[in-house]
Amino acid sequence: MTAWLRSSFIRPCTTAPAAESALTSTVSGRFVSLGWAASGTITSFVLEAGYTPGASTAAVIVLDQAARAFSSNAPPGTYYVRVRAVNACGSRGGSNEVAIIVP
Repeated sequence: MTAWLRSSFIRPCTTAPAAESALTSTVSGRFVSLGWAASGTITSFVLEAGYTPGASTAAVIVLDQAARAFSSNAPPGTYYVRVRAVNACGSRGGSNEVAIIVP
């Protein structure tokens, strides 16, 4: 394949995606649902959960680029959750952080 043809298929990124907006959560018993909005060129999302604000010690979950929601059962506790969009340039700041209390 010639260089000019290869370069026409490669689209270098120019910037990491902006932070997602409006991360929301609902809890029903031990079932947790999250939802968010995002735009731009995204290759995946990283969901981070911690036991303290800003931490990711409870879970780091990689989701595909089509994800705009996540649901799961969770053990009792308090969790601080945020989501980050990722592309070939990396990721910028994460979403707003939500505190989730699972009884």
